[in-house]
Amino acid sequence: MSLVIALLIAVPFGILSAMLRGRWEGTAMSVTAQALAAVPVIWAGMMLVVVFAVWLGWLPAQGFPRTGWDEPWRAFRALILPALTIGIVEGAMLLRFVRSATLQAAGEDFVRTAAAKGLTRNRALVQHGIPAVGLSIVTVLGLQVAGILVGSVIIEQLFTLPGIGRMLVTDVGTRDLVKVQSELLVLTGFVLVVGFVIDLVHHLIDPRQREAA
Repeated sequence: MSLVIALLIAVPFGILSAMLRGRWEGTAMSVTAQALAAVPVIWAGMMLVVVFAVWLGWLPAQGFPRTGWDEPWRAFRALILPALTIGIVEGAMLLRFVRSATLQAAGEDFVRTAAAKGLTRNRALVQHGIPAVGLSIVTVLGLQVAGILVGSVIIEQLFTLPGIGRMLVTDVGTRDLVKVQSELLVLTGFVLVVGFVIDLVHHLIDPRQREAA
């Protein structure tokens, strides 16, 4: 859920801020992303709890249903605030990269050639530059997943969620080394699997890699 939220924030607003470069709207998006990326995850979580749980009362502040996913709506509501907390911060970080990659693509020869043939600059960028940006985004997503895993350790403690991050913190406190090693093995294996999937996606969407193979 955090990754989906991060992508929904980063991709459209990153591309839009690059297309609006030099205008106040683009500058405002860039400054907002810089500010959100600098916010500690735990502070962002506490602020979201204050707003959506305490003031508005829309979402639960902590906990997860004892029956788990037997009550899907309650379980989903319990995960909204944690997912928003990580997704907003990670999305702001990814937005800056998407903006930079889009600006770089705008300066490529094939985009300038398309613009010279009669397309507007923004239309040439959308039709020919954005697909190239996708390769860069896929690469960074692998790093983002690792960041989300690290952030989830703190967030599970903050929102009292029964996840592997909270389990890891508890087992470190009780010095249960066997469980700590097992949990770290699972987390490391997950990161390696994500890296492998990213390589496969690169191979599928990048014609240069397919030709080299």
